[in-house]
Amino acid sequence: MAGARGAPLLSETFDYPDGVLQTVSSGKWIGHSGGTNQVDVAGGLLKLTGSESQDVHALISGQPYSPTNSAKLYASFDLNVQTLPSGAGAYFAHFKDASAGFRGRIWVLTNGAALGSFRVGVSAGSGSEAASVHTQDLKPSVDHKIVCRLAVSNSVTALWINPSSEADSMVATEAATAVPIAAFAFRQASGIGVLAIDNLRVGTNFNDVVPVLSPETVSTPPPETSPPIAPSSPPQSAPPALPGSLPLILRQPESHIVNAGQDATFMAEAQGPAPLSYQWQFNQADIPGATNAVLSLSAVSAAQQGEYRLMVKNASGVATSIAARLTVLRPDPPRILIQFTNYLANPVRPGDTLTNTFAEHALRPGETLTMRVAVAAPDQQAVTLSADSDGLPASARWVLDQTEGTNRSAVFTFNPTAAEAGSNFVARLLVSASDATITNTWSAYVPTAEEQQIAITEFLPNPATTNTAPHFNPLRRAEPAPNPGWQDEFIELVNNSDRGADLSKWTISDSAQVRHRFPEAYALQSWAAIIVYGGPQTGFPPTLTAPAQWANESSTGLGLNNSGGDMIILRNARGNMISRIVYSSSSVNSSLTRHPTLDDGFVSHADVSANVVSPGVNYDGRLFHDIAQLPIAPIVVAVSWEGEKKLALTWNAERGKTYSVLHAADLAGPFTAIATELRFAEKKGRYAAEGTGATGARFYRISSP
Repeated sequence: MAGARGAPLLSETFDYPDGVLQTVSSGKWIGHSGGTNQVDVAGGLLKLTGSESQDVHALISGQPYSPTNSAKLYASFDLNVQTLPSGAGAYFAHFKDASAGFRGRIWVLTNGAALGSFRVGVSAGSGSEAASVHTQDLKPSVDHKIVCRLAVSNSVTALWINPSSEADSMVATEAATAVPIAAFAFRQASGIGVLAIDNLRVGTNFNDVVPVLSPETVSTPPPETSPPIAPSSPPQSAPPALPGSLPLILRQPESHIVNAGQDATFMAEAQGPAPLSYQWQFNQADIPGATNAVLSLSAVSAAQQGEYRLMVKNASGVATSIAARLTVLRPDPPRILIQFTNYLANPVRPGDTLTNTFAEHALRPGETLTMRVAVAAPDQQAVTLSADSDGLPASARWVLDQTEGTNRSAVFTFNPTAAEAGSNFVARLLVSASDATITNTWSAYVPTAEEQQIAITEFLPNPATTNTAPHFNPLRRAEPAPNPGWQDEFIELVNNSDRGADLSKWTISDSAQVRHRFPEAYALQSWAAIIVYGGPQTGFPPTLTAPAQWANESSTGLGLNNSGGDMIILRNARGNMISRIVYSSSSVNSSLTRHPTLDDGFVSHADVSANVVSPGVNYDGRLFHDIAQLPIAPIVVAVSWEGEKKLALTWNAERGKTYSVLHAADLAGPFTAIATELRFAEKKGRYAAEGTGATGARFYRISSP
């Protein structure tokens, strides 16, 4: 037997004027993370997007719900995915405590789903992916009822999709450490696509949050004047109408799912003292001329998707049917599978993943990006490829294997030059099939010469929480931080040049959101470092030789994953990516630092120094200014013959530097350049010179720059 419906702990239809949710809701919704790019309401729907960062929550009645009791909290909302998520996606909704804790995370993802579909998953606590994923493939641009249940005592979370009862098929998570629940929250994060949310309800009973299709939903006068309500039954067995009684809905309208352009019909039956009048409503507004017991809709469109109900009236009052939902499926897009893989070669300052599937890149002169795209049409339909090269420099180009067919491939290469520094380039590949065209875009920013000198040189993703660990209190605070597990996380940036650098409004992000924004008019001095750390905002200041700033865009600090699988992204004030660091694992007893130079890759700090961390100074304890004053290493050249008329020049090279090869017939010169702007991924430079066939000596000189 279905449980009785109680008053909801939280009910929200988002029927506000368009604008920022926390503003238009008059404070009912509160932002708790990601202070920029606020959550918005548009057209009576909550809009969440993967390109923005803010999280918001609303308190639920009776909070906090302590883990010491046996309460179960239920939440439901309508989810409409307007732009598909990517891969493992991200979580976008969850229960929340009064601080930074959260449980019962709801995920949206495309991994494992059919092409053009998505799935919904759930996890009880932390983790980079959903712990349990419902196997039902869901279509975008369609409303789906999402229901979850959180056991407060152990955080076990269950998930239903479009259920009619609690006994319907669901997935559930394992237990996690419980927290006192105070609110329900929504989150914007990279990977979720674009989502629209409506009709949020939170309660302590399944029937509090899911409509109960029973006679109890029929509108009646107050109990003292209301006749008993008969159970639903065929018209021939209905009780006779009593004089002076309200109409009784005998047959409720049923929900329909149709394709755009098809017809839909809603029917209801009612009984009561005559005369009876009928009025159909769409989303609670009267439909002109819809005054019969049957509502016929021809060639429906997406604009007609919503709720339909029938109002039946007589002299005694009005009875209202349940709301039946019309879901209008848009025609499926052409089934085209597009896969791309990026290959980064000759990295000047290693840190990014050399093989990846990112759509955004930062490239320095001398580096090479190769992107290979494979396009397949499972339905054997013809596919046409076309590349848009508008705005691309000569150093970037597309190569298409053929222009059309069922399986196609394309290759994009970009090897930027110094002349392209400061520009952001967008590559576009158009894939056409049937009557639709899919445009795929990738961007690559070439940092300016000044921006190229700003390097992320050290970071600590897994601080110690016990005072016996060698890397406990790495920021040398006079009193250890109250929550060192995240407040002691830090990232070190170094200006590796002889000029100051303007970092005004630059940002640092992890894989989820912006974590820090540098203030207005902030300059980083030459050969100097700046430390960005987790927190807190006030008190417990670091005592370092370098300046430090707390991560001011997040209530949970830098948010670096302890076990890896995360990234650090540095952007300038215009939002262009300067560099990206991807780490797959983290040291358990030290930070990660560049070694042996600021242009080399990351290693465990404890493996290269007795200092397990060194925020603000080099891994060996030297100031960066002192390192810059060291004598420049001489270039030592070796010559070897390769055949009768070709010789090879080799020399000791440094990553990030450019080299020129010059030659002359006389030691006194003049020397003429025969190769310029040479860069090398390894620490050895090499140039193959053709012999002239002339007698006498020839002299070569290597210079940088």
